[in-house]
Amino acid sequence: MCENVYRYAKFLYPSDEQKMNGWAQQIIAKIEAGQVDELLDAIPCTDEQKLPAGVPKLPTYLSNNRKRMNYQELQQKGYK
Repeated sequence: MCENVYRYAKFLYPSDEQKMNGWAQQIIAKIEAGQVDELLDAIPCTDEQKLPAGVPKLPTYLSNNRKRMNYQELQQKGYK
């Protein structure tokens, strides 16, 4: 998941590593906090058909995998 977020962040901020890292860390923190649905509304819209090779369609990826990203529940069950 983190790799996909960072690839998308690099696409959004190709020449500003500080913004790229800050944005990616915020997105990952929200995913880990169980805020995937809220996050989907906050991700900048891009024309997903025109993303370069290797850049994931992050909104689609998150939407398709939101049920697998319930990290708080997994931690409560003892997974780390």
